[in-house]
Amino acid sequence: MSPVAVADLVVEEAGRVEEVPRTEWDAVAAGAAVYSSHAWLRFVETFGDCEHRYLLVRRDGELVAALPVYRFEGAIPRYYDPQYYGAPAGSPVVLGGTRHGYSSEYLIRPGLSEDVRAAAVAALLERLRAEDAAATAVLYLTDDALAMTPSSPDDRVFLLDAHARLPVEPSGLAGYRAAVSENTAARMRKEMRKFADAGCRAEVLRLSECHEHLGELSARVLRRYGHEITAEAEAGRFAEQVATMDDICHVVLARQGGRVVGFTQFFGWGSTLFGRVHGLDDDMARSAALYYNLTYYHAIEFAAANGFTAIDLGCDSYEAKVRRGARLHPLWGLATAPGWDADTTREIADRARARAEEFAAWDPRMNTAVPHPHLETR
Repeated sequence: MSPVAVADLVVEEAGRVEEVPRTEWDAVAAGAAVYSSHAWLRFVETFGDCEHRYLLVRRDGELVAALPVYRFEGAIPRYYDPQYYGAPAGSPVVLGGTRHGYSSEYLIRPGLSEDVRAAAVAALLERLRAEDAAATAVLYLTDDALAMTPSSPDDRVFLLDAHARLPVEPSGLAGYRAAVSENTAARMRKEMRKFADAGCRAEVLRLSECHEHLGELSARVLRRYGHEITAEAEAGRFAEQVATMDDICHVVLARQGGRVVGFTQFFGWGSTLFGRVHGLDDDMARSAALYYNLTYYHAIEFAAANGFTAIDLGCDSYEAKVRRGARLHPLWGLATAPGWDADTTREIADRARARAEEFAAWDPRMNTAVPHPHLETR
């Protein structure tokens, strides 16, 4: 169904997110992931690798919808590069939504009528389609965002990825034990015992209280996965986050005696605790089961005690996350009028179908509000 035109909507642009008051921006971002929050977007601006702008839809002066936009003239983050999902290369590339965090949504003020909401989304996409670029896209759209996307015969929609979300019961670990299999519950007891027997204890701190201890541990994990990163660079990144996101950042930290031996960083936003990065002392990571204690068990207790109802565990390692109680939720790509030929369209559809089969094998309960979306591009 085509959106109904709403004459009093005005689309404006801001060059920096700080041009929009934080309370005003976060009023439209409140229902989205933390990666669309004012604080996160301020942090992303420090990367300095692209032109960033913010589309603002106002009605009678009130901000009713928004969308970040990034224009890349050079290198693009790997998993946001059109070549990653099989599209032809070209420059420049314009991305709407997030470019760091793998979750994009149209930011909509709660309480709008369906007509105004649809018209606001249409206005954002119309402005995005007008960009002079080799490719324009919104990547890692959630199910809810895709359902709000107006249909266009020239656009292409495809399954891109999934993220794992772990429900948190108010009873914390007791609720978790009741929800998972007996084998998973037994594994949890064993891993918690290993953590205690290693002389480890956990605490939850603000990033400003511990960031100077995290750089080397984080860099070790990243280097293990092939990233060329230094402890100094990671320490600098955490220091940048202190300046913009300290009030929403929670670090589950492990100490052995007076020594920091591991951590997992989370951001609390709305009712969800978003897991971001972790760092481990390789000498004892396995013997003390550091990762699972910090990312799951102590995080679940903290989440339950502070009113969070879910932990977002992000992308990758799906099988292990599902085995420990998480559910998979699809993430979509929207390429606006890409002009793909039949071979490219077929190749991207085949990739999407293969991904859907992978996800279904790991989590047969994965479902989507979009009917049969992984079987073909739209």
